[in-house]
Amino acid sequence: MKPITHIQLLSSPRDHGHSSSTIPFDCTLDDLYNHPYCPEIIRHSLEKHVSWQIRCETDLKRALRAGGRLLPFRAALTVYGYEILPDESGIELNITDAAAAASYVRPTPAHTPVVAAFAKVSKTNEHVKDIAISLIGIEERAITTLNTTSLLQLPVDVRILMGPINEALAAYPGYSDFNGSAEYRLAMAKVSVERALQTCLEEVNHD
Repeated sequence: MKPITHIQLLSSPRDHGHSSSTIPFDCTLDDLYNHPYCPEIIRHSLEKHVSWQIRCETDLKRALRAGGRLLPFRAALTVYGYEILPDESGIELNITDAAAAASYVRPTPAHTPVVAAFAKVSKTNEHVKDIAISLIGIEERAITTLNTTSLLQLPVDVRILMGPINEALAAYPGYSDFNGSAEYRLAMAKVSVERALQTCLEEVNHD
């Protein structure tokens, strides 16, 4: 495979129904942040939680192994189902005709999120065609990716979708620290997922 020398992101993936975008390992997070077609939830995850200096000094390969303030960025990538390219030069994002959104819970806008949810949804004939949900804050220093298989083909209605999602979240024990108890984190996870999904559904229904 020819080496990737620049970020390849599509301007209108919905025009194609299904496409992919590639990001080389050696690009900086600031390169990605400033790309005109960077998905909004990825840009937002960098804008709100990562300083300009860290964005400029951190390449993608290093970021994919990082925690702390870069967990939201990694979780945002996760909803696109990214995969390592065959030549291990970067990653490929799965870009579909989907809407994506994030919801954050934090004491102040400047704080690292206590809990955050990231969602991506597409529909066919008023039913869910594809859905991905990732969270941070309910497992310590980890990204939680929900199994959304049971949500496929359900009506595009947040009240219906939240039933199985709440059941899935109830299976997580959560963890407690000075930012919040396990019970608080799980309660906020449900709120965050619902908010992110509502934003996605408003967008796909508008289209």
